[in-house]
Amino acid sequence: MVPIMKNFPWNTFFRAFLPPFFVFFLHTCLMLIFHIYRYFPNFDIAAHLAGGAAIGYTAFKLKHLAEVRGLLNIQSTHILFFGILFVVNFFAVLWEFHEFFLDFYFGTHMQEGIADTMQDLFFGMLGGSIVSIFHLFKPKRWVHKWIDKRQKM
Repeated sequence: MVPIMKNFPWNTFFRAFLPPFFVFFLHTCLMLIFHIYRYFPNFDIAAHLAGGAAIGYTAFKLKHLAEVRGLLNIQSTHILFFGILFVVNFFAVLWEFHEFFLDFYFGTHMQEGIADTMQDLFFGMLGGSIVSIFHLFKPKRWVHKWIDKRQKM
């Protein structure tokens, strides 16, 4: 086994992915089982905002985990901000592929056109931006202490 991966905290790694998985799973279930868009047509906005924030949170957790392991050391806040946004946007595009797949094969009509797709991408990016800005402007000591406390749970 690679020395860096020895004693790797896999539990913490996989727990970092729980928030986006929960948002994605909840969105899909509410849409396919309960037809949430019939009752709340703008539910998509909240789902993409929450999804972007959850992915941004996961990117932040993984960055912190890599720093603790000595695998990453990002000093520039600009690089960190745009790095997290890159990750959020990448997964927002994958989410849009997921919506296209459901429309094409199951006739869900989630994507109403290019304007809807652009709105979804915007709110995903906005959610990730909120998490990034929160991370960049909060005292590092408080944030790391909070994350370390959460990891011990």
